[in-house]
Amino acid sequence: MGKDVYYFPHDYDPISDPKLSALIGEFGAVGYGLYWRIVEMLHSEEEHKLKHKEYVYMAIAKQMGTNVEQVSKFLDYATNTCELFKSDLEYFWSDRVLRNIQKREDVSDKRRRAGKISAESRKKAPEKASETETNVEQMLNKCSTPVEQNPTKERKVKESKVNTIVSNKLDTPEKVFSAASQTQKREREINFESIIETYHSYCPSFPRILKITDSRKAKIRIRLEEMKFDFKLLHKIFESVEKSKFLRGDNKTGWKASFDWIFENSKNWVKIAEGNYSDKTTSSVNINSGIVLHDNSPEKYDKDDRWNR
Repeated sequence: MGKDVYYFPHDYDPISDPKLSALIGEFGAVGYGLYWRIVEMLHSEEEHKLKHKEYVYMAIAKQMGTNVEQVSKFLDYATNTCELFKSDLEYFWSDRVLRNIQKREDVSDKRRRAGKISAESRKKAPEKASETETNVEQMLNKCSTPVEQNPTKERKVKESKVNTIVSNKLDTPEKVFSAASQTQKREREINFESIIETYHSYCPSFPRILKITDSRKAKIRIRLEEMKFDFKLLHKIFESVEKSKFLRGDNKTGWKASFDWIFENSKNWVKIAEGNYSDKTTSSVNINSGIVLHDNSPEKYDKDDRWNR
């Protein structure tokens, strides 16, 4: 469970959704309560998924004052009939929850970058001001004459010149933010079509992407920032996905990776890049023949998508 507490949007009129209406019609108020409790739990989980395990059903049933059989029937109906949840037989999750999490991450990322830019601009401003004032003082000293002048008048003249030169040479916050905005603009200029074409080229075994939605663009941008816009690394990740039998669906459950799964979070692409899904070869010797046999079967993966050791 996550240690932080977050808020997520709750529709003011959710029963207008025909899927929820069907759910309530089948299970009544109990179904309505079960749905929102599960949504809350999915928000709290680190991976935003729950296992199809009896202890999970028992926990939900105890909290909602029902029984495990009722929870099991509810999840089956909500997943297969109402399509409110998704499942790969081992875990179940909600696209609604994933959208909420992604939106929260996008907002946090924008605030973090804005704060960093603001802090850097405040740090640079005093340094430039100090450097400019020193240069002005040196220039005024060179221009000074041995003729005695009124001290008050001379000080005012110097202060006036210093203020004028400083105001002309010091970058204003608007200029600093303008430069930062230009940098951000360059980063935002991502050729999404080229990325999709590259994916199709490297991963012909996977379904083609027909539409680049705003949601996909947002996730691609975030993952590229994490990769520091290293497109060679991205190509290597696509290549590794195509080469992995496990990611192509050769596993116990028949689960298959996808373009959206690669960009879903900050962990999936790292695991691919680090070789967690690469085909491993284990050798064994046939005692009778002395022939070395190689086993590349997907059963060598455990339920956590790793190789058994």
